Amino acid sequence: MDDIELLKRKLERERKARKLAEGILEKRALELYRLNEQLEFQVAERTKELRISEEKYRGIIENMELGLLEVNNNQKIIRAYDWFCDMTGYSEEELLGENALEFLVPNEELRKRSIQQNEKRKTGQAGVYEMQIKHKKGHYIWVLISGNPVIDTDGNVIGSIGIHYDITERKTLEQDLIKAKRAAELAQEAEKQFLANMSHEMRTPLNSIIGMSHLLQDSNPSEEQKEYISILNQSSHILKSLISDILDISKIQAGKIEIQSNEFNIWEIIQNFHRLIQLRTAEKDIIVSYEIDLKIDYYLIGDELLLNQILNNILGNAAKFTLVGEINIFVKVIHETEEFVTIEFKIQDTGIGISKKQQNQIFSNFKRAKHRNTDLNFDGTGLGLAITKKLIELQKGKISVESKIDKGSTFIFDLKYEKSNQIQFSDFITTDVVSIPNFKNYRVLVVEDNIMNQKYISILLKKWKISFDFANNGLIGLEKVFVHQYDLIFMDISMPEMDGYECTKSIRAVENPNQNTPIIALSALAFKQEKEKALQTGMNDFLAKPFSPPELLQILKNYLNPLSETQYQPEEKIVDVFSEKLDVVQLNNLYQNDYDYALEMFELFIEHSIPNFKKIESSIQDKNWDKVKKEIHKLKPNFTMVGLTELRSKIEKMETLVFQKSNEKVMIEKYNEIKIKLNHLLPEITATIKKLKDKI
Repeated sequence: MDDIELLKRKLERERKARKLAEGILEKRALELYRLNEQLEFQVAERTKELRISEEKYRGIIENMELGLLEVNNNQKIIRAYDWFCDMTGYSEEELLGENALEFLVPNEELRKRSIQQNEKRKTGQAGVYEMQIKHKKGHYIWVLISGNPVIDTDGNVIGSIGIHYDITERKTLEQDLIKAKRAAELAQEAEKQFLANMSHEMRTPLNSIIGMSHLLQDSNPSEEQKEYISILNQSSHILKSLISDILDISKIQAGKIEIQSNEFNIWEIIQNFHRLIQLRTAEKDIIVSYEIDLKIDYYLIGDELLLNQILNNILGNAAKFTLVGEINIFVKVIHETEEFVTIEFKIQDTGIGISKKQQNQIFSNFKRAKHRNTDLNFDGTGLGLAITKKLIELQKGKISVESKIDKGSTFIFDLKYEKSNQIQFSDFITTDVVSIPNFKNYRVLVVEDNIMNQKYISILLKKWKISFDFANNGLIGLEKVFVHQYDLIFMDISMPEMDGYECTKSIRAVENPNQNTPIIALSALAFKQEKEKALQTGMNDFLAKPFSPPELLQILKNYLNPLSETQYQPEEKIVDVFSEKLDVVQLNNLYQNDYDYALEMFELFIEHSIPNFKKIESSIQDKNWDKVKKEIHKLKPNFTMVGLTELRSKIEKMETLVFQKSNEKVMIEKYNEIKIKLNHLLPEITATIKKLKDKI
């Protein structure tokens, strides 16, 4: 085959191949065309769906009364939706191109908040916050804004969109409520202040009335005059009780009562109340008894004063409303852990009882149960149980009452206390046998400037065979600790020259024979901060004045070991030596039939405390209130030593007034009130001295 024929065949094959390729390409082009048509259709459909979806959700947002505003990164408005325009009063044309912050936000502080939110959105974060914006008419509206970043296809933040919800009405309501709440608080505070001021203002003339009525009673009045004076006395004491109760209610409602934490002996409290109620009901045919859970053989930590007030209110009512029968006190543990104990107190009486209807009212202010027998007249303010309930609830406890008319009443309340780490006091639980410890060979130092306290402590230390030295102030005490070795030091906190804190710091700071000797703080201020300060200063323990012999003995046992103890059966306490106008329970607890001891203390009170009390008046006239404060603080424990516990309470209130630098007129009135009461009670002190001498 020649070359020409071969070339023809080659060209034919190439022509056929090209034709085949063209067919394939035409087919592929047609497929691509159809695919493109389908893609355009799908894009159109998707765009239509997106547009419908956008319109749908925009409609939903608009119907939800949400105002949308779009801005770029420079806060220029690029879109304002209809509801936002309606919300602010502007048209979209008026808003477009404006800086949203400068145009709508009213002040610099709010602008700063908005800028902070904008900075967050630039990083892709959303945020919700409240903002005040300006309305076209000049007033401002409050809006809740949900701000979200706007991101382009490359992932860059190109602006933000804010959804605004008008909360002006809610904000106005909130502000109105705040104003109303503040107005109510001010009204309540004004009411409390009025009650407190009224009560204080009434006390001075009332005390004069009570004082004068007692003086009238001693002026040989006729029988008719005695009856008038008796009515006057009774009415005055009712009014005085009412004033005290109003002050207590005011303090509770104002939140001015703080729960104190101190160690106390529940047995001692109940035994004291047992004897007190026996004395109050001595002229009635009533048996008073108590029963305490033997599990409670440890000290409790809580507010002893509030417990005393609660028990006094409930037991006082039991004594008042029980004419014959029994008054029983039950104290038992209802829950106990290693650290805490919940105690139930139950006071039962066989008194006149309370109706079912009135049981729901007796814990309310100024509500008293009325007995159907109108011949019975029981005076009172109607505040005692209201105060009691509030004091219990203040300590996270609860109170209830069960009662039947003419059958009696049972008041039950519970309180939770912390358990003390002190050793058990099983020797205090029974009063059948008394132990007198022998601490011979021990030597203690008492740094104390009050002569009555010195005498009180010295008699007890002698009784327990302890040798001791006295120092009248911190400087003298400091001299003694460098000369003698002591086993224990009692350190008064408030003294002239050098107080107990400074003396203790010096003892602990410098090498001396007593650098590590236990030091016990003595103070008439039993506040928690006083105890904490004493311990921080370097003292080891705290004993609040006035303290009873068992309390002092417990401290001694905590730090010293008695060589031996002598047990004996005590005689029945003879209480008729002390006047009923004095605190008989306190006096018996302090002196325990030691009439020589009691006589010394009463004579010391007349010899030293009365002249020192009169010095306060000259300090008041000189307006030397710092000196007044020191003299009061030094004197107040002495009043307890002669059974003038009510006067001590008044002196403490005056001390508080001086400490707070109150109105001078109020402080002088309080002093005059104490002075009148003291002058009235002095004959009782002198009469007691005579009775003690007769006993001896």
